[in-house]
Amino acid sequence: MNNTVIFIYARSDSSRFPNKCMSNLSGHHLIELIARRCLKVVEKHNLYLLTTDRDIDDNLADFFFNNNFGEVIRGNAFDLVDRTSLALDISNASSFIRVNGDCPLVDFHLLDICIDYLKNGIRLVSNIWPYRSFPYGISVEGFSRDYFDKLKTFALPHELEHVTQHLYRLSSILPSNSIVHITNSLYDVSYKNISLAIDDVMDLKRIEKYVGDMDVLSISFRDLLYD
Repeated sequence: MNNTVIFIYARSDSSRFPNKCMSNLSGHHLIELIARRCLKVVEKHNLYLLTTDRDIDDNLADFFFNNNFGEVIRGNAFDLVDRTSLALDISNASSFIRVNGDCPLVDFHLLDICIDYLKNGIRLVSNIWPYRSFPYGISVEGFSRDYFDKLKTFALPHELEHVTQHLYRLSSILPSNSIVHITNSLYDVSYKNISLAIDDVMDLKRIEKYVGDMDVLSISFRDLLYD
């Protein structure tokens, strides 16, 4: 059975912007906005919040679960490879897409493309590797479970908190026809100076200006950059 899920990785204790997942953008908590955009391409039973097992993340986990956005999996605070392995066991997924909790405008069109590739046997899908072809914050990364399981014990200590670094580093074990780099016909070098991710309060204010009065549940990054 081919079952692709989306894992949203989020926690509450960012040093630069504590509790940012519960901050507000255009009337929506960031974690709500990310979840609703993901739910345009997957059912609720295939959307998971992966947060930590610490008390500080209780409110985040409760908010996600109580609003029926999807399932919640709580695990190791510092080893995201281990947390991902736990989530794959619980979800029984055949592949997963990584979404970051600081990227409120995750592009559902790209998620849909990624899901199609994974369902058709591609084992690594990315628009950030081997180079970034979309603005920062509009990332899509998808991996087959068999590829992840094969390499999870080979992650170096400094890679454990990044989920995917070791999967790219060791990607040469994959046949070239099982890797897809999603490119962008609209790409230009100015993307290097554009970020749609939220690291601190100033990022949130900047993105609020980008968005203006547009519907944050349905806009794409193209609406922001090329309108």
